[in-house]
Amino acid sequence: MLEVVVSSIGQMAGLCVLGWLIDRLGYCTSDDYQRWSKVAVDFLLPLLIFHSIVHDLDTSNFGELWSLPFLGFGLMVVGGTAGLALKWGLANRALDRQRTFMHVAAINNFGFLPIYIISNLIETGQAPATLLALFFVFNLGSTIGFWTIGVITLTGGGLRDAWRRALSPPMLAICLAIPIAHLGGKEWIPSMLLHTADSAGSIAVPLMLIITGAILRSAFRKEKVWDIAYTTIVRNLLIPAIAIVLGHYLPLSTDARFLWNIVAVMPAAATTPIMARLYGGSQEFGSAVLVVSTLASIVTVPLGILLAQWW
Repeated sequence: MLEVVVSSIGQMAGLCVLGWLIDRLGYCTSDDYQRWSKVAVDFLLPLLIFHSIVHDLDTSNFGELWSLPFLGFGLMVVGGTAGLALKWGLANRALDRQRTFMHVAAINNFGFLPIYIISNLIETGQAPATLLALFFVFNLGSTIGFWTIGVITLTGGGLRDAWRRALSPPMLAICLAIPIAHLGGKEWIPSMLLHTADSAGSIAVPLMLIITGAILRSAFRKEKVWDIAYTTIVRNLLIPAIAIVLGHYLPLSTDARFLWNIVAVMPAAATTPIMARLYGGSQEFGSAVLVVSTLASIVTVPLGILLAQWW
């Protein structure tokens, strides 16, 4: 499993480097990145989610399914609470940096990197084929947390506007796909449509990682080393340790516990710089933390998995 994790992180880093190179050579502009980000999030990712759930989800065990979104949201609560308590450790306590720190603490890479890891585990026979579909159900709670807790940490705003943002295309795809899967959708939906959704959806994550790499060129300008290192330690080590210990005492199934642990140990979210720019955080600080946190995850994610297995 550790080999699969390291390989998955390497794939993610390679796609980010490819994006950096595309930007460096001038093939795209910031307007292109904004446009293709919306295509990936609003069209391609929902297709990937829809296909995985309809094709692979076993809805017979409803008792397990309904709890998964609560677990995904619960991880955001754990991280957000830790971020609120630990933000005073920053050397530069400007409001936009504090908000970015809390966002990083609350929102990790719950979408991109786990998909690579779980997909590779399935391909190598180390995980059941249904695990990716269960992961997307788990991510229903993560998505709600992203658009509520994640936005509030950056804006300081209220829940009303945040809940409106939670009605994103990926979450709508989850809500649509679960009842269709329960009604046996893979038996009566034309296979051509499911194959199309599968092919188009498979582009979503690589495209988002390429775009992320492309916007990181100015990541380390005027950034304090301590703040980057401190935020990375909190995101990659402290919060995962708290979550793993907490998860040990929750009455979870084997698959649910695995999803809880694998999401808990993820580094900073690849969307951090974009969200910081849109909602009042520090894009430069968010970009720097994203780079260092992702690189550090080559070591910290395997350590977290070992801790989860040992504990």
